[in-house]
Amino acid sequence: CKLNIDQPFNPGCNVPFSGGQSHDIDLHCPNEGCAKNDNDKAQNKVKNNLCASGTPIQISEASIDKLQAAIDQLVQQGNFSYGDKAPQPADRAKLQGLSTIDVNGNPVTLGEGNLVTLEAFVLDAKHDDTYVLGSGAEGYKGEGVNCNNSLFDWNDIHIALGQTASAEECTNAPRRT
Repeated sequence: CKLNIDQPFNPGCNVPFSGGQSHDIDLHCPNEGCAKNDNDKAQNKVKNNLCASGTPIQISEASIDKLQAAIDQLVQQGNFSYGDKAPQPADRAKLQGLSTIDVNGNPVTLGEGNLVTLEAFVLDAKHDDTYVLGSGAEGYKGEGVNCNNSLFDWNDIHIALGQTASAEECTNAPRRT
């Protein structure tokens, strides 16, 4: 890790699946990744949370759209920032209790860390911010959540989902990390 953090990942619960395989990252990259400040540490811990519990809420693309609209409103009000705009919030409470709808159109409140299910088609799945096939391409330095390591085994897989198998992946949405 570039910040000389050499701590194991701790899931904090019994993971909800069996038969997993341990990788080098699990021994050397903690839940907060290589974050330098509390804001990024808080965000990375949420990204690495495997412990959501309770009854999952079934959501749809419309549910996600409404959640994004709620966040966009917080941004417009100056109460939140995300993406390339610093700082990321250390207090994640503003991402709780957001109004949206479930898969049947019924009103629900959701927030970061809630357990949900989404029925969708996988449009694309790829390692992100890593060397392409190990070639050493410039600009790929890994993500902070993965301790800034560009090796495949140290990086998560970004998955694009769609309502239909022939849906086109959105190309004009701002990058959110």
